[in-house]
Amino acid sequence: QHWVFGVNLQREHGVSIATYASQPDYSETLNHRAGFVAWQGSHGQFDHELALRHDHHARFGGKATGQAALGWRFAAGRVYASWGQGFRAPNLNELYSPGFSGIFIGNPDLQPERSRSLELGIDAQLAGVDWRLNGYRTRIDGLIAFQGADDFQAINIARAAIDGVELSGRRQWGAWDLGGNFTWQDAEDARTGAALLRRPARKAGVDLRYQWCDDLSVSADLSHVAERADFGGSLGAYRLIGVQANWRISAQWNLNLSVANLTDRDYQWAQGFAAPGREYLLTLRWDAKP
Repeated sequence: QHWVFGVNLQREHGVSIATYASQPDYSETLNHRAGFVAWQGSHGQFDHELALRHDHHARFGGKATGQAALGWRFAAGRVYASWGQGFRAPNLNELYSPGFSGIFIGNPDLQPERSRSLELGIDAQLAGVDWRLNGYRTRIDGLIAFQGADDFQAINIARAAIDGVELSGRRQWGAWDLGGNFTWQDAEDARTGAALLRRPARKAGVDLRYQWCDDLSVSADLSHVAERADFGGSLGAYRLIGVQANWRISAQWNLNLSVANLTDRDYQWAQGFAAPGREYLLTLRWDAKP
């Protein structure tokens, strides 16, 4: 049995000054503190967790949330279920941002998000493959989103519904390691049935790694994101390829080279905002203790 407890303290301060103005558009500070406690344990084939958290926000007051999870282990894996509540206060950008030429502006009348989530899942090993399948159902009151009618201002969506299923698997053959994942998701405004913006209905990925020798490995990954709704039409589907190599020079030194978006694909996360093209990253890491 384990008891876990702690505190979280956050202070957010922001100032926005117009280019030719002597006074700031806004200068605000938000203080947010929280305390939490959790009980984790196991009894025979069962694992459990119970957690409580209390948030106190300088502007929005206090809110208590809870979470409970139960798992059952069997010979080939584990099944589990969890239920939890969430609380998220809007940040300074969502409350006060002046936006861009009058669009995507903040909203000082925003209220916090409150959510409830249920998840069911199974982890198992079948035919040498480690499988994971889980389904989730989330309901959010007051979802914060930049999708106001005319100027895309931050607003609270009265009730949002997000349902999804995730499937992943991984298998090793000697020096080869192959993994894949697939997500199906339905995210909508529960009152109107309209799709929540920039949330794809399908995502998938696959990665392959080869351990060349004890000190050198190479890998590649492919990800796919389906078409999704946004202002002024939909955002097109896209696929990205990445590659990397890792060399353990010594017990304490590692050298890694990675290339993201190998084919230099043009795509967008949001309408009018281009995502990075091909990126190279060279990392040299030293570990104090090998």
